Formats: sequence, C-alpha cells, structure tokens
Amino acid sequence: MVNLLAKSLAEKIQPYLLYFTVAIFCCLIILCVVSYFVKWNFKKILKISLISFFFYALIIGILLLSLEIKEKYDKAYLKENYLNAKQVSLMVFMPSIITLSLLLISGVIIAFLSLKGLSVKRASIVCGSVCLVALIITLVTMGVYYSKNFTADGYYSEKLNNKALYVFAVLLVIIMVSLVFYLDRNGNFVFDSKCLATAGVCIALSFALSYMRLFKLPQGGSITLCSLLPIMLFAYIYGCKKGLICGVIYGLLQAIQDPFIIHPAQFMLDYPIAFSAIALTGAFKNLNLFDKLPSLKFAISAIITAIFRFVSHLMSGVFAFGAYANGKNVFVYSVAYNSFVFVDMLIVIVVGALVVSNKSFMSVINRDKEQEKE
Repeated sequence: MVNLLAKSLAEKIQPYLLYFTVAIFCCLIILCVVSYFVKWNFKKILKISLISFFFYALIIGILLLSLEIKEKYDKAYLKENYLNAKQVSLMVFMPSIITLSLLLISGVIIAFLSLKGLSVKRASIVCGSVCLVALIITLVTMGVYYSKNFTADGYYSEKLNNKALYVFAVLLVIIMVSLVFYLDRNGNFVFDSKCLATAGVCIALSFALSYMRLFKLPQGGSITLCSLLPIMLFAYIYGCKKGLICGVIYGLLQAIQDPFIIHPAQFMLDYPIAFSAIALTGAFKNLNLFDKLPSLKFAISAIITAIFRFVSHLMSGVFAFGAYANGKNVFVYSVAYNSFVFVDMLIVIVVGALVVSNKSFMSVINRDKEQEKE
C-alpha cells in the first residue's frame, strides 16, 4: 500500500515540478540579465540565484529519490520485477549503495582535511583504494547474481553475449582512462576544498535535474532538462581527471535512482562507463583551441562526450538487451533506442553554449586557471 502511494505521488508531482523548475530557472535568468544591464551587483545576484537554485534542487532531489527508493526497493516491487527479490537486494542493490556511500564519506573526509589545511594526498589514496575495492566486490556479487538467475532464464540469456560484454567494458575503460591521462596530463585527481565543494554542488544539481524528465524510455534512459550540464561545466573548468571522478559518482547515483541491471558488465557499460564520458567535456582545457570561441569549444567537447556515452549504451543494448528487439536487427534496434543520448545532449549544448559565452563565467574560468598555475 505504501509502495503504491509512493509511486502515485511521484508520478503526480513530477510533471508539476518540471514546469515549476523551468519557471524558476527562467525567472533567475531574467533576474540575472536585468541586473547585468541596469548595473546592479551582478556577481552577488548571480551567486544568490545559484545558491537558491541549488537548495531548491537538493530538496527536490532528496524528495523524489526517497519516493523512488520506496517504490523500487520495496519487497513487492522486487518480487514482481526480479527473478529473486532477496538475492537482488543483497547482491546488487546493497553493494551499489555501500560503494556510493563510501565515495560520499571519502569526499567528506577529504573536504575536512582540506579545510584544516592538512595534506589530502595520503587520504585520497586510501579512500580511493577502499572505494575501488568496494566497486570490485560489487561487480563480483553482481556476477554471482547473474550466474544464478540469468544464465538460463530463457529470455535475456537467448540474446546475451557474455564475452562481448566483458570485452567491450574493459576496452572502453582502457580507452577512457588513456584519453583522460593524455588530454589532462598536467592535471591531477586531488580536490582542494573549493574544488570539492563545487563538485558536490554540480553532482547534486545534475542528480536533481535528472528527475526533470521531458521523456522517459521503457528500458531505461530519458531526455531531461539539461541534467548533465552542471557536471559537464565542472569537467570543462577543472579538466578530465576530476571530471572522470564526478562522472563515475554520477553514474552510480543513476544506478540507484533508476536501476536496470541484469549483468555486471552491462551495469558498468550503462552507468559508470557511460557517464564517465562527462570527463571528456574537459578535453580542450589544456589545449589552446577555440579559446576565443568558448561556445564552439564547449559544443565540440559535448559532442565527443555524447558519442562515447552513446557507444557505451550501444554495446550494452546489442549484447545484453537483444531480447527486446523482438526478432529485429539487434544493432539497428540498439542504435535507434539509444539515440536519445544525442537529443538529451542537444539541449545541454544549447544551454551550455549560452553559459560559457557569458563574460562573467569566462572570467571565473580564467581566474581559476591562473590560480592553478600559481
């Protein structure tokens, strides 16, 4: 009963929240534009607007996540939608939540040390190692769950290519890590207090905006109100390495928000790997290309991000979800289904191009670059 109420409430309030959020967003933009031209304290008003929108988005995100967890992690829902409700809770959902919790706790520890003026290098290594071990354990438990429930289920197993999933997951990880280290070879993974706070705000905003769905697909995926923009802007400013960490965390959040998991490699392809592509928004940070055309610079990096994310979802669709093609060509079906990525990114590019072309925004970026050099 409670589960049905949570589902009903979430479905009823989401459309209204979408319209209300768009209205608030437009009002804040108008306020900032007016303040800029009438010579008010533009930076102060912009700061207050962003802080206000952040807290609004945070409240909305927590509310909708709570309702969604109540719906999708309820025993009745699990029993209806999964082969083994008890096993999926213990071997898929709980390890994922623990891994994400460890990532968040690590962020708090590093932020505390940074604020105290202490070295965060050793803490970052320890926390990173713990989180990596947790992720590996999560993948192992998912593998055990898959082998017990899907290897001969007569539906997914008919079209699922186990070897190809692992090969492409590993291949895309290698490609992503190589690109990140090459494009951001002068960067690092160390977050100071300002950078960490910015990352937290951007992830929270993106997660809250991911509930503002313009269109949702039946087997996962949606077109949103430019939900990826905040963390893409973070990667654009701070570079690929820091953007990679934010992308992986956001991918894990998406896995908890809208879980559609049948295989450990499919989980990697659809969540951490796909959203790690956000790191590529910072591809031109250390390259003197299109510096005088920031809108074009952002658009090109966003297209690269969309292509990598699309390929990751495509491989998952071809080798894990072929059963949904209903006898049609699996590759063509997956290409058509996952093309939502480009529609979603188009909205981000339009809004993002306007943001980065703003002189005040670019002055902040240039100031941060100068501080990093010092």
